Amino acid sequence: MNNFSLLFKFNFFFSLMFFTAFLSFNNHYSIFTDLLLLLATISTVSILYMLLYIPLCSSVLLKRYGLYFCVIVFSIIHVFTVFDFFIYRIYHFHVNAMVIDILSSPDAIESLQLGLLPKILAIAFIVCIVLLQCYVIRKLLNTDTSIKHRWNKKYNKLVLLPLVLIVFAEKITYGSLVLYNNSDAVVSFDVIPAYQPLTFTRFLVKHFDFKVEKVETNTISKYGKLNYPINPIAFKSAVKTPNIFVITLDSLSSFVVNKENTPNIEKLKLDSTVFENHYSGGNATRFGIFSLFYGLNSTYWFPFLNENKGPVLIDVLKQLNYDINLISSTSANWPEFRKTAYINSLETLQDKFEGTPWQKDQSSSNAYLASIQESQTPQFSFLFLDAPHGYSFPAEFNKYNASTKAINYLTIDKNDDQLQQVVSMYKNSVFYNDYLIGKIITQLKSAGLYDDSIIIFTSDHGQEFYQQGYFGHNSAFSKTQVKVPFVIKLPSNQHQKYSSLSSHNDLVPTLLSYLGVNNPVSDYSNGINLLNSAVKRDYVFTANWNKNAVITNNGTFVFSNLPNKMFRSEIRDNETYEKIANGKKINPKYLFKVMNSNKHFMAR
Repeated sequence: MNNFSLLFKFNFFFSLMFFTAFLSFNNHYSIFTDLLLLLATISTVSILYMLLYIPLCSSVLLKRYGLYFCVIVFSIIHVFTVFDFFIYRIYHFHVNAMVIDILSSPDAIESLQLGLLPKILAIAFIVCIVLLQCYVIRKLLNTDTSIKHRWNKKYNKLVLLPLVLIVFAEKITYGSLVLYNNSDAVVSFDVIPAYQPLTFTRFLVKHFDFKVEKVETNTISKYGKLNYPINPIAFKSAVKTPNIFVITLDSLSSFVVNKENTPNIEKLKLDSTVFENHYSGGNATRFGIFSLFYGLNSTYWFPFLNENKGPVLIDVLKQLNYDINLISSTSANWPEFRKTAYINSLETLQDKFEGTPWQKDQSSSNAYLASIQESQTPQFSFLFLDAPHGYSFPAEFNKYNASTKAINYLTIDKNDDQLQQVVSMYKNSVFYNDYLIGKIITQLKSAGLYDDSIIIFTSDHGQEFYQQGYFGHNSAFSKTQVKVPFVIKLPSNQHQKYSSLSSHNDLVPTLLSYLGVNNPVSDYSNGINLLNSAVKRDYVFTANWNKNAVITNNGTFVFSNLPNKMFRSEIRDNETYEKIANGKKINPKYLFKVMNSNKHFMAR
């Protein structure tokens, strides 16, 4: 047992050395942050080894063979940690399912073109780790038992209690930082591999009526990890400043957009470019709206929220003297758009509406109508309607004869009679929103603004009713949840259809290029300019809290950011969303592009 305990302690400190190396990536330089991250590193390694102790402890029954089994386990941990170090150094994220999938693909390994020297160094490192472990075992086996017992007892007395105190203190400190919105410190924890955060905000709010501090100021951390935009925005000699009207519906799927259910949207399409193969940046509101306003992969949501960084789109509109109006039927406190997408225009934001979702939509659309006016100053007006998300509609818009009977959403399934009722309610709510959109278009025409304006219609994400095996949204990257309507009416009023892949990420570069921004798109967006016919997409990227998807015309590759699910990537059929089990792989070039795009706007 002494042999195992000393080998275990040796590897604990060895891992701690490797984990500490990650702190070199921290750019939040201060005595407080450096000390906190050091404690968090010790805490993370301690928890990891606590979890390893019980299963590995049973190996002592195998005596010497058990020690060599531990050598294999510890060697894997050390090699993996060093590999993660280099991944983080290059891409600013830790090993995830996408990285694992690349490494498991022969085509991807070949495309890496590592060269001979890195391969030799990798093999040499692995050999050195194993030889070092074997050397330690040999020394332990040749050391007197009484000496090993004394060493082990001494280390237990000196180390165990301090480690427990460090874990406890670090977790309490992290939870307090989150509680008081100290984003400068919280964001720095990203550098620690396998870090497990502990927060207690919800518990304090629920049981002790704690008042969470709201931070809504447009401040960027002086220690910011973002490099966005890459270069200052510059304009061509001649710029365009058409009015821009954006209308978004929450949870709108393409299957309910048709002449019967949305006649006003169908009329708008006749003057517009219709994108028939368009995907949101996520299957939840925060990620869909984020990708729409920023033109960035929605994985950037987290650092942008931490640093309260607004979108370049709004900055450009302000530089061009646009009158900006942001009107939302739902509160911008959650999702946290007051700290992200809307932060540069909080003075124009209207999001305090009362009533049911359809009543809020009625009030917000009236506010939107009031903002439409003839003016020498160009307008940018954004409207977010919510009725489809809540299946909400006034009684006179019950076109599909939905029952008033209460729905039990806990028991509903694809064979439940309630499902058709929910679909009818959903279609009624969309029908009502289409009526409101009709009023807006009529107002634009009456004010003489329709023809010369850019009008954009879309949704934050879709809504599924078991068409591909799921209900609602935020549960899958099925077409019903992430493929959404996308319509752009340009001042030319020209009707055309665009069947190639397009993304919410493409709106910002399309608008800014049209307005006269001279920068290359890569300075401020992961998207493409949809008006540039020479540029086409091979894939789109979409994400939510922990999962991501790369969608091509041939399949959907789904992978997780969570360390415990890094081996659970999968390919799914686009139409059925069923798993493809024949070994089909995503093109590794697309994964490399995603990895590079997800680090592109992070500080070097």
